[in-house]
Amino acid sequence: MTKLLIKTCPICGSKRIRRVKRDIPSKQGGEPYIAHGIQIEECPNCGERLFSPEALKEISAQQPRHNRRRRKSA
Repeated sequence: MTKLLIKTCPICGSKRIRRVKRDIPSKQGGEPYIAHGIQIEECPNCGERLFSPEALKEISAQQPRHNRRRRKSA
């Protein structure tokens, strides 16, 4: 996984950015789902979450299958 080079929170300026694993709620085609165990950078001061390209790919990879089939056939 690519390590983000952000050391200061872009929202509050805190220097306490931490790498954590979270379950991330998302939507595909208007349908909600939860992507489990996504590794992100998070500011414990304000709660800002920073997503690497790999984290976004993992969220996309966890989309419900029925939505993927619909997207491919459209």
